[in-house]
Amino acid sequence: MTATLAEVRKGSADDEGVGTDSAQGPRADRPRRRNFTPEYKAAIVAEYDALTEPGARGALLRREGLYSSHIVEWRRARDAGALDGLARSGGRGKDRDQAEIERLRKRAERAEAELERTRAALDLVGKAHALLETLSRARARVEEVIAQLLPEVERLTSTAKACALLGKPRASLYRQRNRPAGPRRKPGRADRRPMRSTRPSARRSLRCCASRASPTRRSPKCGPSCSTRASTCARSPRCTGSCARTT
Repeated sequence: MTATLAEVRKGSADDEGVGTDSAQGPRADRPRRRNFTPEYKAAIVAEYDALTEPGARGALLRREGLYSSHIVEWRRARDAGALDGLARSGGRGKDRDQAEIERLRKRAERAEAELERTRAALDLVGKAHALLETLSRARARVEEVIAQLLPEVERLTSTAKACALLGKPRASLYRQRNRPAGPRRKPGRADRRPMRSTRPSARRSLRCCASRASPTRRSPKCGPSCSTRASTCARSPRCTGSCARTT
């Protein structure tokens, strides 16, 4: 175990740069972040668990410059089966990739479910449209059959019950029965009331015609230009004298 751990430690130092003095520059004397390979972690955890003597585990941690938190974290990773191929620098990136893959997978599942629901809805709409077309074509025939059966059922029961049994609205039945026999005629120009003319000459003509047709409004002795309303124009003091009096 000691030889194997030494080889693993040497390989880890060669691969990750742990314990080397190759870095040169103004910051070469500053402490560097230590990186551990998965093999080194597995070997340290196995050796740590194998030690049973008092103080042996603490001596291992002091010799390797580790803390008990390292052992706890590495043991948890080993028990989860993620220690092989899991480095400190690449573990978080791998977790992020796995999370992104899981998110995309769930998104694809939701999109597929939504697509299935849309297809089902379109299928139902198509079936409903075909059914409506069939019913619209058969509606005329249904109306004919109802019109033939309605009088017979009406003689046996009543109009309300016959309409309810055959699915015929009573308002439609009464409207059809009360409809005139002849074709409906739209009101023409002759049926419309003439519009009132606003010309003064037309109003004067209508007023004179009304005066001549009403003997109680004017005296026969008054001319068309008389302004009085008395029944005897010749004896009325209100007569202006503009009418042509007859003797």
